[in-house]
Amino acid sequence: VVENFIISKKEYILKCLDKCRNYSETPLVEHFSEEELKEAVLEISKCIFAYFKKYIINFPEIRFKKMKSRWGSCIPSKGIITINLNLIYAERSCVEYVVVHEFTHFIHPNHSKKFYCEIEKILPDYKSAELKLKQINLYNRKKT
Repeated sequence: VVENFIISKKEYILKCLDKCRNYSETPLVEHFSEEELKEAVLEISKCIFAYFKKYIINFPEIRFKKMKSRWGSCIPSKGIITINLNLIYAERSCVEYVVVHEFTHFIHPNHSKKFYCEIEKILPDYKSAELKLKQINLYNRKKT
C-alpha cells in the first residue's frame, strides 16, 4: 500500500526535488547525489504515509524544501506541510518526530501543552528525537 502510494505521487515528488535544486540557502543536501535525494524523499514519504493513518484529517499537500532553521513547518489552514530535506542527516526517530509534530499542528495549531501531550501519545520518547535534532548543525555538515 505504501509503495503504491509513493508510486502514485512519483511525479509530485520529482517536481519537489526539482524545486529544491533551485534553492541555495542551505548547503547541506548538496553533498548528496540526485539519486540519494530521491531515495531520501521516498523514505520520508513512507514515514509520512505511515503516520498520516493515525490522524483523522485530509491528506495535506506535502512539500520538500531545504530550509535554514526549521525541520518542518505546517500551515493547517491551507493544508500544507513542508519537510526540510536536511532530514537526510537525521535518524529515523527524528524523521518520525518531525512528521508527527507537523501532523499534530492540524489538531493543535500551536505549541501548547496539549500539543505536546498529543505528540507524546504517538511518540512517547519524542524528547529524545527533539534533542538529537538540536544537535545537528544545519550548516556545512559533511556526509558521513
